[in-house]
Amino acid sequence: MTVRVFTDAGSNLFHSFLEEKKLGIYVLPMPLRLGDEEYLCYDPNVDAVALSSHVYSKMREGVKVKTSLPSPGMLEEKAREEVEKGNQVLFVSLSSGISGSYQSARLIADAINDEKGSNVMDVIDTKTAGFGEGMVAIYAEKLAHDGLDLEEIALRTREYVERVRSEFTVDSLKYLAATGRISNFKAVLAGALMIKPLLYGSEEGKIVVTQKVVGRKAAVKKLIQQVADNIKDKDSKVFITHCDAAEEALGMKEALAEKGIKDVEVYFYDLVTGAHVGPGTLAVFYEGKDRSIKRSLL
Repeated sequence: MTVRVFTDAGSNLFHSFLEEKKLGIYVLPMPLRLGDEEYLCYDPNVDAVALSSHVYSKMREGVKVKTSLPSPGMLEEKAREEVEKGNQVLFVSLSSGISGSYQSARLIADAINDEKGSNVMDVIDTKTAGFGEGMVAIYAEKLAHDGLDLEEIALRTREYVERVRSEFTVDSLKYLAATGRISNFKAVLAGALMIKPLLYGSEEGKIVVTQKVVGRKAAVKKLIQQVADNIKDKDSKVFITHCDAAEEALGMKEALAEKGIKDVEVYFYDLVTGAHVGPGTLAVFYEGKDRSIKRSLL
């Protein structure tokens, strides 16, 4: 019996990335609407890099982006296919604090398990998104490759979730204001005062502001220092993602290397959640000792 790891497009796991890393994770596509254009993130037939560049460029021009949950019908169909083959399924989901993906998958898993009379499908709430979610899926996939059963993989993966840190800064708060996560007044005021927030995926899976600093360079510098202060092992993998801010992302990579953190990979920020944080966002994902963080909003 094989455990198949599924995740959704909020994981930042492009098809090209999975091929390069030789990972057998199935990524459930999620719909994206850009003005009058419609796409699936990340369908294997879509060039994720080209699409990312296009979407963030259009967002800078003011074009509206809307994303939707992955198709519950598609998830159920794919999960049942694996179960009928005699396999088990672990679905690694976007944070339940920002998406309904987890709740939908949990209902599907419960229904299939009830029918089979045993636990053949489980769902992990990563309490994060982007490469934070992707890291959890990769971790689960490696456990599955090692031959562990579904129960043990789920147990260890849930423990790992509590160590995956997701930290970022945005160039403008107007995109978060558009989703209702902060007030429009605060977004306008922050823009006028050049205030740049540092945010992170909290232990509860919500986006939380941890610090407010003046100026972009100061925000990026603080973000780099947070990684240096909280990373569990400086030799471990770190992912940097950006919403059309490649030069700054590469600058972050160089700055981390100067602090002894050299195993760093840079990619576009996933479009599913990137559409809500907006162009210019810089994010970093890594394993820490835990997910706690000191908040200083003065």
